[in-house]
Amino acid sequence: RSRMDGVSEYSIMLVQAALYMRNDEYDACIESVSKVITTSTDAQLCLSACELASDAMLQKNDYISAAQWLEKGLVYKLDTKCARKLAEMYLSMAENASSDSAAAYYGRKAIAVYQKLISVGNISFNDYINCSGAYVSCGNAQNAIQLLFECQAKYDKSFYISANLALAYYKTGDVNNAFTYCKQAVYEY
Repeated sequence: RSRMDGVSEYSIMLVQAALYMRNDEYDACIESVSKVITTSTDAQLCLSACELASDAMLQKNDYISAAQWLEKGLVYKLDTKCARKLAEMYLSMAENASSDSAAAYYGRKAIAVYQKLISVGNISFNDYINCSGAYVSCGNAQNAIQLLFECQAKYDKSFYISANLALAYYKTGDVNNAFTYCKQAVYEY
């Protein structure tokens, strides 16, 4: 039963994991995924398995484990959709952190993922905006400002760029530029 109509045993195991997920059997889903990634050599299949496990952990409200599964998936294959999901997850964790140190930690994790996207030349407008927010979350508003100007050079003026520049300048203590970009954001809105 290792092959069924040209479908690999590992693909069947992944479908079974998805069925467990659909039936709210998250631990069984994780168990099936673990079997897939420890035995399969198909990078895309392993990435898909890790994304499924991440979704199962999100259903259990375990955001840290969900992020760890996505990190594991990116080891198998750098996928921009998966990387964006991970970066946005870390950014959300930073924004909702209960302490400044936790916000900084998750902000740095988000930045590291966005840097991977930048290094492969696959960064979108939203990635620029979100990465600048991560820089602000971890107390590095100067890098946010630099990144936002790169974004502005690539995408022209935008409410989101101006609003984030206003916040970043405010965080650096430069209230004059903060006010200028705040007015510009209102105008662009």
